[in-house]
Amino acid sequence: MYFCCRRDNNYDQLDEPNSEASPLVRNGNGSLVDGVIASRRSATDDLNLWTNPDDVTHSISEDDQLLSEMLDERRKATTRESELMWHQKVEEVRKVRKKLQDRWKRVLMELGFADEQTNLLAVSSVTKTAAPNTSVKAYHLHDVLVRETSIFGDGPVQRHRYAVILDRLRDLDITDDFLEAAKELFPKKIEKPKRHKKAPIRETDERTGQSEPTKFTEETPKSPENGSANGLDREALDTKQGNRAESTVSK
Repeated sequence: MYFCCRRDNNYDQLDEPNSEASPLVRNGNGSLVDGVIASRRSATDDLNLWTNPDDVTHSISEDDQLLSEMLDERRKATTRESELMWHQKVEEVRKVRKKLQDRWKRVLMELGFADEQTNLLAVSSVTKTAAPNTSVKAYHLHDVLVRETSIFGDGPVQRHRYAVILDRLRDLDITDDFLEAAKELFPKKIEKPKRHKKAPIRETDERTGQSEPTKFTEETPKSPENGSANGLDREALDTKQGNRAESTVSK
């Protein structure tokens, strides 16, 4: 059965049922779902790369909720300036998530899965999710990638989405190879300890009570021209000479 996946190029429309009867199709779990809604969700999921595609309300993950609110604000914008502002914010989030997906594509290409990478990384709200007996191992592999590689970068790790993908890699028996390739292509960043500059020694001024950095100055020996000779200042020298004159007169 063929049906149109969307009527326009706006992927951000709300997932509301069509007023007309839409075809029912089976999703990856074998359940019947509305065909039009399923296609719209697949399109928006591919575009926005939701952290938790199973959550159609986008309220479970904080970063998904934030993106959903941005999209809602853009739809409600009443001016071109406001719409453009929210569009730019949405695009910034999308670029971060797309950059993360590109890292995974690079590893898959390294392993020889260039033709299959798109299908392996496609996850949407109508995708067959991880089975209960294997998802635990997939989540464990996800956490190993977080600890031992930098493939997730500095952004949100999107744990549920990539656990679904890791289950697919487990079915192909390439998780060990993927982990080793990820370590080589995206090694864990080692943070260098920050060096702290030594603060200058401060002395307290007895008059003001304020501390000031110690100042190192050299004392210049005074010369006779400056008012001293051999360590004696001018006043002491004059007094000494006057005493000698009085002693001579008395004699």
